[in-house]
Amino acid sequence: MVIPASLVTKETASWDDLETTDSLGNSVTSALWTLKYEFRGAASVSLTAATNGTGWRTSTLVSSFTVAGTYYWQALLTKGSPTVTDRILLNSGKLFVKANLTDATALYDASTQAEQDLAAVQAAMRAIVSGGAVKSYTIGNRSLTKMEMSDLIVLESKLKAEVAQEKKAATIAAGLGNPNNLFVRFRR
Repeated sequence: MVIPASLVTKETASWDDLETTDSLGNSVTSALWTLKYEFRGAASVSLTAATNGTGWRTSTLVSSFTVAGTYYWQALLTKGSPTVTDRILLNSGKLFVKANLTDATALYDASTQAEQDLAAVQAAMRAIVSGGAVKSYTIGNRSLTKMEMSDLIVLESKLKAEVAQEKKAATIAAGLGNPNNLFVRFRR
């Protein structure tokens, strides 16, 4: 199973699944079994794989993924009649569907939620330091109290770690290896 780690909205993608065996060692092929992918997340998508030799080929359509975001998926094998069905959970996982830039406006922001939150926290910290932020105020019967600088510093540190983890995961997913690995060569 070679399902992509990420897809792009309104683009096609295909992957193949080979024949397999069940928990008893029985052959599971496309001759008797149907493979269906269920995706849940930013939207709900169901894809039924086509027969490809003894295995299956799954293809997304342009209309399959129209909403960007994180999706959780399961690959389910089924066999039988509508009243009695054998089911095997072949695999499951998570993938990210990226926005197609041809649909984006000039104001498109590709940053993750953690990156957006980090930018907001840093802007709040700059406002406090420059004197442009008021700690609390009241208008009529409503009041607002802003976060303390110490709380913002803690939150900034947490968000920086989260952004670094996301970037590390993206680097690994792109096949560029773990950026935390350090390789040393000794010469004589």
